[in-house]
Formats: sequence, C-alpha cells, structure tokens
Amino acid sequence: MNRPEGGNQIDLNSLFQSTQQRMIAELTGIRGAVDHVGTLGDETELAWLDFLARVLPNRYRVANGFVVDADGWRSDQTDVIVFDRQYSPPLFMAGNVQYIPAEAVYAVFEVKQRIDNRNLRLACEKAASVRLLRRTSAIIPSADGTLDPKPPHRIISGILALSNSYSSNFVEALRGMMGQVLEDRQLDLGCALKDGSFLVKYRAGEVESVESSPASASLVSFLFRLLAGLQAIGTVPAIDYSAYARALDINTGE
Repeated sequence: MNRPEGGNQIDLNSLFQSTQQRMIAELTGIRGAVDHVGTLGDETELAWLDFLARVLPNRYRVANGFVVDADGWRSDQTDVIVFDRQYSPPLFMAGNVQYIPAEAVYAVFEVKQRIDNRNLRLACEKAASVRLLRRTSAIIPSADGTLDPKPPHRIISGILALSNSYSSNFVEALRGMMGQVLEDRQLDLGCALKDGSFLVKYRAGEVESVESSPASASLVSFLFRLLAGLQAIGTVPAIDYSAYARALDINTGE
C-alpha cells in the first residue's frame, strides 16, 4: 500500500489509551472525593454522558431520564439514553428531567461504580422497562413515494462502570446469567474501564457468544462495538405523532 508522500503516522492506540486513562482518573477521583452515594452516582453518570456526547455522531443525543410511550407508560429512571434527535426529538421536559419517546431510543445503559451480580440484574430490569414500552411507527413520505412503516429495532442495552468485581470467570458468569433471563432483559454490551469490555451476541433469543476485551482496550472496544450496533440499526422508526396526540385528546386534523 502506497503511503502519502511526507505523511506522518500517528499511534491511534496511544490516543485511545490516553482518553481511557483520563476517564479512569476522573471516575477514581470522583469516588475518592464524594461520600454521598446519590451524588457519587450522579457524577459518574455525568462523566459517561459527557464522553458519549463528545464521541458519538451528531445524529445521536445522550441524556438521563425516562423513556415514555404513547399509552402514557414510562420506563424506570435510566442513566444513559442514546436517542435520535433528527427525526424524533424529546417531547417532554420537567425541570432538568427529560422524557424521551420510546420510538427515538437506540440504546440504554445502567451506570455503576462496578459490575457485579446485583448491578447486572439491575441493568437487566432497566433494559426491560424500556424494551417493553409500545413503539409506534408511521409511514414515511419521500421523493420516491411513501415508505412502509419501519419495524421497531432491538434496543441496545448494557452497563458502564469503573471496575469489574469478577475475576477470570466473568465471561462464563455473564453467559450463564444472560441465558437465564427473558429476551427483553438481555444485555448486549458493557464496559468496565479498568478491566475490559464485553459484547454478547444472540441468535433466536439464545446466547451465541460472549466476546471480551483486554483491560488496555476497554474504552475503545466498547465504543466501536456501540458504533457498530448503532450503524446496524440505521434510522429509528418515524414516530406516529397522532398516537401521542390521541393520548392527550388533541385533534391533529387527521
């Protein structure tokens, strides 16, 4: 392969390593400086939200808050929501709390200081509270005609943490747990900054494989796995605003 004349090669691995180490230092500093559990959780969430807001393409937005559907149901409080802002903007806000329509959601993550059995189960419950909401899908007018409504995609779910409390048996433990929970509760990927990231692949609701990364590549492997998952989803379904209007008893003229 020809190299550009006078070109300079950079060490991409070193760049990502530097970002990872800065984030580890930030989260470790937060844990050491904050005594109150609630405040510690809030600061940790903000660190992950800030990272994702900086690295994800502009079509995506990130927030913490609740996911809601046209029937008035809402999810549990969700630490990180990755959602579409181009076609399905947030509809509701109450103070600093955002309520994201279910149709707009690409991914949700639970944020903790460490990954352990209890926190994995909590992340599973949070994922289900989002995935079980009803998502509408409207027809899409285009220059080439009208496109059929897009079927709702699988919402990516996972957990983000500073460390992993498991030792060498994490992959086996994760495989066992995800194989026992219902499909709506299954986690797809996660990251423990100090210990590595993971990706679970499923086939027909069954665990097909569990991939893990070394600690040195935890952040970059998580990021690229997330980007690949978002890319595979493509665009979210077009929200049927009339369904929300009917729930509010608003006449849209249809």
